[in-house]
Amino acid sequence: MTDFSGFGEPTVHQSEDDEADDSDSEDIAVGTSSTSTSSATVPPYSIAKKAPFRVSVDSLEREFGAANFLSHLETFLGDNKILPRRFHDISASFSVYKRVVIKIPAVVQVSSTITNDPIRAVRESPSSGLKRAKPGHFDTVLARKSQPSTPPGRLSLEGLFPARVRAIFALPVEYGFFSTPLAYVEWYKPLSQFDTDLGMYKIAPAFHNHTRRASIIPVTQISRSCHLIPRFPRHVDRTLTSDDILDKCQSFYSNCYLRHIDFVLLRGVK
Repeated sequence: MTDFSGFGEPTVHQSEDDEADDSDSEDIAVGTSSTSTSSATVPPYSIAKKAPFRVSVDSLEREFGAANFLSHLETFLGDNKILPRRFHDISASFSVYKRVVIKIPAVVQVSSTITNDPIRAVRESPSSGLKRAKPGHFDTVLARKSQPSTPPGRLSLEGLFPARVRAIFALPVEYGFFSTPLAYVEWYKPLSQFDTDLGMYKIAPAFHNHTRRASIIPVTQISRSCHLIPRFPRHVDRTLTSDDILDKCQSFYSNCYLRHIDFVLLRGVK
């Protein structure tokens, strides 16, 4: 019998092996959005001062799954009015991080302290000597597609979309200046279908012309991690594992029962 119990757990728990391998977690920089007027608008974050990897666009697309990366980068730069005139002539490598930690403000109903919420986007690691191969790990989150013009409610789902983070990176100086780290995300459909029996939202990947909807956003638009539970059909593919199910499954539930702070948000607890 296939075990899916580990699916999505790394957004909350981290093993000793992972901790020992997190070479980018020792030297931490803390940031907030320069446009933020309230901690409820954009949660602060922490990230390594120095990214552990320098990778090419080809690597971002092949190894991280960030399809059409340059096209989405061009859109992001244009939307932020910093698109270089000779964009397509630029050749640069990207500083890529393993993770960013979102600082979720205390939720008065269930907590009195900030929750450190690690969001990871790590490519597959091949075996080397005695070191075992590790599958890629790309966390799912709730994020905003754009910066809200007015601060949203602390516990409001308005403007939040489920997404999967494929890469966390810094903008190379060749493309201009943007102080906040960026994330390449694949979008799921809006949180609009609520299963009243289970008390969870139904979620499915969002497509446009048979291609996953994706975009590049500042990490400050990531609200928190979210845990997705596969919606299995009557006959389950027994070859599925926790390593590939996000790629192969086309329907999920948003799990509001994993953490108290998720229950408060996703069930609308006042």
